[in-house]
Amino acid sequence: IPRARLSLDGTLVKNLRFRLTADAVKSPALIDALLDFQFKPYLGLRVGQYYVPFSLESTTSDSELDVIYRSQAVIALAPGRDIGAQGRDIGAMLTGKHSIVEYFVGLFNGAGINRLDTNKNKDVSARIILRPVKALAVGGSLYGGQYSASQGATPVTRNRAGLEGRLT
Repeated sequence: IPRARLSLDGTLVKNLRFRLTADAVKSPALIDALLDFQFKPYLGLRVGQYYVPFSLESTTSDSELDVIYRSQAVIALAPGRDIGAQGRDIGAMLTGKHSIVEYFVGLFNGAGINRLDTNKNKDVSARIILRPVKALAVGGSLYGGQYSASQGATPVTRNRAGLEGRLT
C-alpha cells in the first residue's frame, strides 16, 4: 500500500481553520499541520507544514489526480517533490482571491516535511492564477531558494519557474 492517510480538519472559530494529516504507511509521518487565518477574501495567512505553492499538479491532492502518478517533470522539479518531501515544507504564506485573481506568496524552510531548517536561507515561493472566465484558469509560479541535505552541507540553489493552464 503506497499511502494510507488519516486527516482531521475543521473550523476552530470564525475565519480560523486547521488541518492535520498523518500517513500511516510511513511509520507514521505527519504530512500536513496547518492553521488558516482568513482576514478578508483577498487576504489570508497560512502557517505550518503544507503544500508549497508551485504548479497546479504539485498542489493537487493525490486523491484528485486523474492518473495514478504525477508527471516525471513535477516529481523532479517541483519544490518539495525534488527532495522527496511530497511537495510540502514548513513555512508561512499569504493567500487571497479578488475578482479574477488568486495568489499565494510564502517563505519556507526549504528542508522539507518534518525537518528543521538546514541552512540560514529562507526559500520564497509565489503562485498567481487568473480566471478570466469560469472554465479557464491560467497562471504562473516562481520559486527561489537553497537546499542543504544536512546542517553545514554546501547548499544547492533551487530556482524554478512554471506556467500552468486549465480548461474545465
